Amino acid sequence: MNRVLQYDIFKIKKSKYVWISTLVALFISILALTVTIYASKNGKYIKIGVEQYFHVLFDSISPLIFSIIVGIFVGSDFKNGTIKNIASKGITRDKIVFSKTILSFILAIIFILVHVIFGILIILTMSNQSITYSAMLILFRGLFLSILSFFAYSSIYIFIAFLVRSSGISIAISIAVNAILPTIALLIDSLIIRSERLYASNVMPSFVSNFFKQNTIDTQQMIIYVVAMIVEIVVLYLLTDVLMKKRDIK
Repeated sequence: MNRVLQYDIFKIKKSKYVWISTLVALFISILALTVTIYASKNGKYIKIGVEQYFHVLFDSISPLIFSIIVGIFVGSDFKNGTIKNIASKGITRDKIVFSKTILSFILAIIFILVHVIFGILIILTMSNQSITYSAMLILFRGLFLSILSFFAYSSIYIFIAFLVRSSGISIAISIAVNAILPTIALLIDSLIIRSERLYASNVMPSFVSNFFKQNTIDTQQMIIYVVAMIVEIVVLYLLTDVLMKKRDIK
């Protein structure tokens, strides 16, 4: 296990795409946050509190860009024969899946934390507002939910990468899945689900941004979301593990 993790950590440290993609996503998020703060201060928007700025920050973090990171991180090892080489040295396939999953989760945490740190600096510098106790609670709640949602996104991207075994194709499919899933969820809600509390769209990773639109939060809905994300992460991990064990490594 240590050999696989050490290789993946070394690969991340040496890979420019991880940091370039993170900086691009950070630029998009900070730009959206800056424009919102500037427009609010100058009366172009209704003046909003610092809590609402967190919605802009978390909502701007692009899972599409993160799909590029995971797609290259996992898919490239199939293309260059690294996974076949690792497996031939007696490393079990479940250890390979576990290593990729853990490192992808760590990348997700770094991805989110970088946005939050720079976002707070922009908010404090530009908004002329202090971050109150209630705002900090919203921030920590948003941090937890955003990390959890990106764990779910990572699980989706990892499963796709192990399925197609190509970085380019996995990225393309991941982007398509991100675009299609909300539409499918809406169709399920309108055609199948008839519940006032449960909607398919509410248990998608992308629903996380809706928790930051208001200061108050539906606790029951948040619990449903958290449970749904954990179930999705576990199920996708198990499916990826089974997929890796059943297929030949070429």
